[in-house]
Amino acid sequence: GCAGLKKDNTSSTGETVTVSFWTAPQKVQYDFWTSKAEAFNATNTKVGDKVVKLEVQQMPETPSSEAGIQNALATGTAPAISECNLSGLCVFPII
Repeated sequence: GCAGLKKDNTSSTGETVTVSFWTAPQKVQYDFWTSKAEAFNATNTKVGDKVVKLEVQQMPETPSSEAGIQNALATGTAPAISECNLSGLCVFPII
């Protein structure tokens, strides 16, 4: 499967696909994207027979957000989607 995707058999149609999304480490970004994810999740959008849910987390910033992303890629724990505010780091696909 793709890094960051997990299946949760709790929806009425039999399956939910949870898509992980890392925001930039600033709380304002986390709050913004959490509100957007909540609005999206409320729509119960389906792909095929699976309900897609977004799960928002702040990217780790210790020792730096760049190191957090690199560590996640190296350990296979990268999210499906990641916000990035550094143009030089944003040229690789997460999935």
